[in-house]
Amino acid sequence: MKTIKEVAEFLRVSRQTVQSEIKRGALQAICIRSVFRISEKQLNEYIERQTTPLKVSRPN
Repeated sequence: MKTIKEVAEFLRVSRQTVQSEIKRGALQAICIRSVFRISEKQLNEYIERQTTPLKVSRPN
């Protein structure tokens, strides 16, 4: 389980961004003794949902 700070560092975003994603329900987290924790599974699923496939254009 990762803290908000660890997830923010991993994603290279601010802690506020991670908190916002949790608040809006885009990133699942649990609260243990008033500290949010994000599982590796939930983090990986979040990343998958945020990833857009790369479209390769081919010459005519």
